[in-house]
Amino acid sequence: MAPGNPGVDPAVLNRLPTPISACSQCASLNVRAPEVRDGAIPSTALTFMVCLNCGNRGQPLLFNTAPEYAAFANDIVRVRRG
Repeated sequence: MAPGNPGVDPAVLNRLPTPISACSQCASLNVRAPEVRDGAIPSTALTFMVCLNCGNRGQPLLFNTAPEYAAFANDIVRVRRG
């Protein structure tokens, strides 16, 4: 599975640097600092991150270990499936 999606391959997770940053809405690992087009003002403190998967703007969740992230991502998938 791709590293931007919940349910990431454990071998990929174990190679991620910590802390692991993930989107709080979709659990994607594909988050980045905002750019001007995202509403960021140059030379100011960053107050949010942008998820390239779902478009969420907010603080990413930080996980200290791959198992912590995997548990969160699995919960997101479980909730969405109902």
